[in-house]
Amino acid sequence: MSVKPKLEENAVVLIAPEYDDPGMRERCYRILAIDGTLDLAALFEVDPSRDSTRNPLNFPLSQLTNMLSSGLATIVRYELPAYLFCDISDEQRNFIQDRLDSIADITSQPLREWIFVQGSLSKKIAAASARTGVSKKKIKRWLFRYWKYGSIPAALQNNYLACGGRGKRKSSGAKKRGRPRQCVSNGEDPKNVGTNVTDEIRQIIAVSIDRWYRTADGRSLQFVYRRMIEQFFSEQIIDENGNTRRVLHKNRPTYGQFYYWAQQHTEDPETRKARQGPRKWALKGRGLRGRAVDGVVGPGDRAEMDSTTLDLYLTSLLSRQIPIGRAILYVIIDVFSRLILGFHLALEGPSWNTARIAVYNAFRNKVDLCKEYGITISEEDWPCEVLPSSILVDNGELRGEKADDMIMGLGITVENCPPFRADWKGVVESRFRTLQEGVIHFLPGAVKKRHRERGERDYRLDATLNIREVGNIICRLILYHNHHHEYPDLLTQEMLAANVPPTPIALWRWGLKNITGTLRAVDSQLVYRHLLPREMASITESGIVWHGRRYSCATEAAENWRAIARQKGRRKIEIRYDPANTDHVWVQTEINRFEPCEVCNPDADKYRGLPVEEILDARAREKAPAENRASRALESAIDLDKSVADIVNNAIKEAKASGRDDKEMLKNIRENRRAEARRLATGEFTDGIDCVHTKSPADTSIESQLRDLDGDALCEFLARPRGVKK
Repeated sequence: MSVKPKLEENAVVLIAPEYDDPGMRERCYRILAIDGTLDLAALFEVDPSRDSTRNPLNFPLSQLTNMLSSGLATIVRYELPAYLFCDISDEQRNFIQDRLDSIADITSQPLREWIFVQGSLSKKIAAASARTGVSKKKIKRWLFRYWKYGSIPAALQNNYLACGGRGKRKSSGAKKRGRPRQCVSNGEDPKNVGTNVTDEIRQIIAVSIDRWYRTADGRSLQFVYRRMIEQFFSEQIIDENGNTRRVLHKNRPTYGQFYYWAQQHTEDPETRKARQGPRKWALKGRGLRGRAVDGVVGPGDRAEMDSTTLDLYLTSLLSRQIPIGRAILYVIIDVFSRLILGFHLALEGPSWNTARIAVYNAFRNKVDLCKEYGITISEEDWPCEVLPSSILVDNGELRGEKADDMIMGLGITVENCPPFRADWKGVVESRFRTLQEGVIHFLPGAVKKRHRERGERDYRLDATLNIREVGNIICRLILYHNHHHEYPDLLTQEMLAANVPPTPIALWRWGLKNITGTLRAVDSQLVYRHLLPREMASITESGIVWHGRRYSCATEAAENWRAIARQKGRRKIEIRYDPANTDHVWVQTEINRFEPCEVCNPDADKYRGLPVEEILDARAREKAPAENRASRALESAIDLDKSVADIVNNAIKEAKASGRDDKEMLKNIRENRRAEARRLATGEFTDGIDCVHTKSPADTSIESQLRDLDGDALCEFLARPRGVKK
């Protein structure tokens, strides 16, 4: 059984196009009154495009009901104009009240009591006009507007939104619009009050804006105005002296007129995009279509990672007097909860090696991570040892074959942003700004501005903190962020019902419990394999040697790697290491097994806790003095060779000059030796060398004894063992 549509007073009925009467087809009528006894309904035509002027008509009620049932008529919702929803001023309230009083005699009595009587409406309008002194035309217009919009008092207010032709361009006549010119140039007619901006001038202004303003040069409107006047409202002439000069037209527009009409062409987004350039527009000018959290399922579903160079100069861990420049900070943050999953401070980068250490730190135990920087925390203070399902990064470090190996081995989806689109990673970029501006810029050695003023102290001289101390500060900042920074916009209706605080740690825990449950577990051996950087070390007779440090492990000791290296020589082995702490490394002892290797004493104390970059720098500084000593030794050796050569050459020259005979030289060598020994002992040289020896009366030294011996006795004395008496 079908239900007949219910007719009510003040409802709006739309007549279908199939209705027989062409005068009522596709028109809307408001039902002013219904009388079931007379079987009549008073229909008042309403037209959204114009005011109603036709009197209400009496229409059979039964016929209207049948039309609704058959589909020839439909009850519709009539849209009220916008000005009825505007705030009503006191002036408008007075207008409405006056007009309500003028038609009060008509609207106070129920319409069904008189509207169906022929000629009753005209009599009531005439009576209201006679009582108030308002013309019948106004009374009728106010009454019909009152009925048209549903008999509400607000319908009688003035429609100021339709006044003035908003958005419609006014035609210009011969008379100057706006204020006349206050000053007239020399040589011009004093009656020249200016010119109107015609359609032709407006077209010239639009062309000028497009030619000189919509460019990335950043030209001002003053510049565009000058180019426009030069191009379209001036001409070059040659005066009687043959000089070329430019003469401006008298009917040129002023800068005020140009500025007024130029604003219609400079405020649109296309102009701003042309002036900023597509890259800067996409970063800072475009409209925002969503939020970073849109499409994120829960904790660990998506993370953002980025790096920045800290605005802070550091010193070495070995000495406060050794500056090492600025560090690179990597941060990984969970998009769902804004919890910082991990970070990495490096002296190298940005690169693939430093980026994957940041991913590794997101997975590793945070108690151990904070312990490396001198902070003791519990598992509940930083409860995340996870690898995110996807990472949104720059179009850089995690793109290439090495990143593909991580994707295939760990199942992490890497999403790369387009170049120069940092706004795609707005979550992590905003954290960098907070870290730098909130704390880093106030530390000693901070880069406060790009260019120093003349006479200003060099901020590099204030460098005091080392990388461990800065890491300690970063750890504390991250812990504060995770526990106390609030994101109320991230709260959902379910979170509000559960009274979840809008902090990252609370959002993370709630998401693990109510949305995603337990995050996916990853074998630590796979993490070592795909995230830790690798290098080649040497197996020697002293152990596993890498960058001057010796390491050992259980497998190395059990399989006698040192003894084998001593017999067969050293060999290479691949290791995995953490650049932030080289006190231990990993070696792959089986196909899927990485065994940790600890540093051996005394190597443990020499570079304990140093990152690999500082170890390399320290070794380079240690080699510098040795290289200097080697250089000085080489110089001395060269001087020694030259001195020896000079002595030898001089001796050869004297030997040749002596005219010696080869046969005579080989005779009496023993006698010659004895004589030479006697001469050396007595100091009597025949080669021209003066040697004076004076024997004292009490001289009992060996030299005095030698001088008293003959040749045979001298040879016997020299051959006697020392300390044996004859």
